[in-house]
Amino acid sequence: MANARLPVETETWKKGAAQFNMCGQFLGYPMHQVETTVKPGMASRLVKYASKRIIDFGFSLDLFEKCVVAYDETDDQYHVSFALPSGSEMVVNAIFTRSGWPFLDHGITASEA
Repeated sequence: MANARLPVETETWKKGAAQFNMCGQFLGYPMHQVETTVKPGMASRLVKYASKRIIDFGFSLDLFEKCVVAYDETDDQYHVSFALPSGSEMVVNAIFTRSGWPFLDHGITASEA
């Protein structure tokens, strides 16, 4: 099912303090990378889950050159993105886990380079 040749990278993100402009308008929360990483076993399970979702949508894993597993500490969600050689990517968004096993996501997003 999963492409064994696909290199997998992991990264962890955390939400920073709220930012406001001079008028007091809320500008959002900046995200920054932190040192913690996704464990290899968890990354493997997430990639298998996301690969199955990509295949279910009718895409071949042979199209992609790289896979990135990102963890959002703030929302306790995982995102798995598959990068194409052109720089475009497909992302399986907001994957939730139960006891270390992925079971639900918010769908797939495609973006251009």
